[in-house]
Amino acid sequence: MSTEESTNYYQKDELTLKQILIFLYSGKWFFIVIMMLTAFSTYSYIKTITPIFEANIQYRVPSEIIVSKINKARFDDNSLIKESSRKLSAQEIFEMFSHHIFSSSFREKVFREKGYMKRVGFNESQDLSDIYSFVNGVKIDKSSSSSTSSYLYFRGANPSILSNFLNDLILEANKATFKDLKQIEANLIETQVKVL
Repeated sequence: MSTEESTNYYQKDELTLKQILIFLYSGKWFFIVIMMLTAFSTYSYIKTITPIFEANIQYRVPSEIIVSKINKARFDDNSLIKESSRKLSAQEIFEMFSHHIFSSSFREKVFREKGYMKRVGFNESQDLSDIYSFVNGVKIDKSSSSSTSSYLYFRGANPSILSNFLNDLILEANKATFKDLKQIEANLIETQVKVL
């Protein structure tokens, strides 16, 4: 085969831009129908799915300043309560707080007391399993959590309810933790008074 024949052979096998455009133009209705079907199915899918939102919150071990303020605010008579039993550590407070956050009954209490029954659309005779499935939707992100902080997330269809519930849960856990600290203090004083 000579070089002239091989050049002609390769020129016959090459596609030109003109040939490609003619091919596309001849099948234009096929391509238009495919694009319209794709657009319609995408639009239909987007309109039928429920969007899922996620709310996140992080809480940490209290700082030493906060712990010292808590310990100073407590009963300060060393003759009644021994020094070693009187001081609380940051980790103890963190664990007390975490206990409230992960208690299903505490979550249900916050859900009911803060009016989420009405916000979510539940009635008073709603099945408890529906309420528990809602409040147990709060999950801990174990990959981001450590011994000094925890990340909580909550997924659902209404972003304002999700974020408000997490905020209320944290605020109520704060209140309950301080209430527990006061109760511990009262129990220690009562025990020491009985001993005297």
